[in-house]
Amino acid sequence: MKSLVYSFLFLLTTVLFSQQNETVSSPSNRLYDNSYLNGAFNSFSNGKMIVNSHSKALGTPYLFKKWKYKNYIHLVNNSNDSKIVKLKTINYNVELGKFVTKVKDNKVLYFDQNYFDYVIINNRRFELVNDYTTNTKKVAEIIGMINNKKLIKIYTFYILKSQTSGYQALSPKDKMKFKSKYYIYDDSTFLNIRIKKKTILPFISHDVSKVLTFAKKNHFSFNNEKDLIKILHFYNSL
Repeated sequence: MKSLVYSFLFLLTTVLFSQQNETVSSPSNRLYDNSYLNGAFNSFSNGKMIVNSHSKALGTPYLFKKWKYKNYIHLVNNSNDSKIVKLKTINYNVELGKFVTKVKDNKVLYFDQNYFDYVIINNRRFELVNDYTTNTKKVAEIIGMINNKKLIKIYTFYILKSQTSGYQALSPKDKMKFKSKYYIYDDSTFLNIRIKKKTILPFISHDVSKVLTFAKKNHFSFNNEKDLIKILHFYNSL
């Protein structure tokens, strides 16, 4: 376990953002103690400084409106050690595809993907999934399990450009936005789907009538993500 603690020095990569769009305060963050965190921040030499190129745009690249949610990160390393780390502040930067935490002076640290396998924020589970077409890992929110496959949600960041009509500015400033898509994922392939009864039912291999009865009795819709989570939870309990 001690080796994991030392390896955590390499978990954090330093990122400095222009925080003009943030109204959240930046309290001193504690992982183990302030000296440990500051040591990691100061000693990690290959961090990359990033200037927020969208500082004049409206909105935010962060998924969560708040930074203080009940959370934990499951750390792993090459020695198969593991440890749960809780943070005072956490968020997901959709543009970077990184989980981040704030420390003093509004510095933001992002987490190296090689040192964790899942993150829980506000009872929502996020995992790294392999995209073999691009040989990269992507952050995906886990919506539920369907047999041995995962129903996941992947977020994408984009800029909505300002619009004008003649001399009138319809939308005078660019806006930071993100959208999401659902996929059936089986550790190697992604199948893009829309969440609705017609697309979900083919993946339910047993007790289909019970699942439909449960959804109808509780007025749950397959089109609604929160309802679908409950439906899949019921299905996996059968």
